Amino acid sequence: MRVARIKEQFKTGDTYRVWAIGDTHLGAVDTDEDLLVQHVEEIKNDPNARIIFMGDVGDLIDWRDKRFHAGMWPERYVDAMHAEGGIPSETVAHALEIFQPVRKKIWAWLSGNHERTIRSKFDREIGSEIAGQLGVEYLGYGGFVRVEWNRKGSGAIGADLISVFDVQHGWQGGRTSGAKINQLEKMLGESDADIVLRGHSHDRVAHIFPSLRISPTKVREWERVCAHTGSYKLGRVDTNQNEESHDTWEATKGFRRKTESTMGPPIIEMTLGQHKTDSRRTQKSAIKYRVIL
Repeated sequence: MRVARIKEQFKTGDTYRVWAIGDTHLGAVDTDEDLLVQHVEEIKNDPNARIIFMGDVGDLIDWRDKRFHAGMWPERYVDAMHAEGGIPSETVAHALEIFQPVRKKIWAWLSGNHERTIRSKFDREIGSEIAGQLGVEYLGYGGFVRVEWNRKGSGAIGADLISVFDVQHGWQGGRTSGAKINQLEKMLGESDADIVLRGHSHDRVAHIFPSLRISPTKVREWERVCAHTGSYKLGRVDTNQNEESHDTWEATKGFRRKTESTMGPPIIEMTLGQHKTDSRRTQKSAIKYRVIL
């Protein structure tokens, strides 16, 4: 797996907000593009916002795909279907339009299973194309993001704090939120990552797990976070009587959706401080987390 090595500067008490955006499924008629653009604008205006893109940037489905249904594209994708480069090229252009204004805030870019389908059929790596044009680190289907936090004004060599993100597009498992969190909790035992992120399920669930990191000389409180990173794709199309209607692929497969689906990712807030030791010689965590769902 690849590692994206990121360097950031901070002052004690600074709060950074990590948006684990993924499963945007651009090109699907049931994708909430307006909300995605709104979130990107929020990130643009927040100096401490950062992005990890979790894959499935586009639906990447055309008439040759078994998941195709008539009426499933916005107008720009209907026009693109028979143009040179087709829907994959339109998806790349569309993603660049949306994410170009915040490219300097993107820590890493992943691909998902929809990009892998295009790779197998057309030998095009859509995720790599987008990441390359944005000038950001590309991790493929998964990898690690290692963030070195350097205190502003410090002359010390090396990072004051380090955060490690274990990121992968993921897979479908268990249809309840509890099942997905249980899977992620098990993954906390597979690496020393501080934060485990998975996409693909379209669920937006997250949890902070308190734990301890033990060394020969000290014990440190260690908060860890795991999350499934949501989606901008509703999974259904609501129409009025006498309107043209169609079923989404999710509907034909019987995937259960919440009555009111919540679009967008969880936001992971990281407040950076200093190590403090209590009377039991237990070192307090230097990074405090808060999850916004």
